[in-house]
Amino acid sequence: SEKPLIGICLGLQLLMTESEEFGCHEGLGIIPGRVVHLDAPQGKRGTLKVPHVGWNRVELPNPSGAGWDESPLKGIAPSTYFYFVHSYCIEPDDRRVVLSETTYGNRRFCSAVQQGNVIAFQYHPERSAADGNKVYKNIAAMIRSQQQQEDGKHVA
Repeated sequence: SEKPLIGICLGLQLLMTESEEFGCHEGLGIIPGRVVHLDAPQGKRGTLKVPHVGWNRVELPNPSGAGWDESPLKGIAPSTYFYFVHSYCIEPDDRRVVLSETTYGNRRFCSAVQQGNVIAFQYHPERSAADGNKVYKNIAAMIRSQQQQEDGKHVA
């Protein structure tokens, strides 16, 4: 289906092929990859707590590559803070689906993906103030644009 599919937090993790949470379990397999435990990362002052709870930066996966202009993160500056609550993170098989990454201590992980009509975030845009609202507005604009294109096809 060409309908948008949006996942947040666990919704992102469910999209993967498999998860190691509570043993090895099959996921939906919409995005090939796995869900792994966010092992206690090392910070400047020792071991950081897991679950990772609080504000953290969202970065471009490839700072020298394309930005977020054609994504739900359009207008969001790299290093913007979003709100996280999680103990597991994803490792997609295909790095091209990685929309953003985040560093927690010495651990860098994928914090958002986009693959076609599938968009998913490890962080919580709904808890991330104005920048989170901007993400949702961008998604709504993408959906409206897609609907207008589809409506135009049906008229012709």
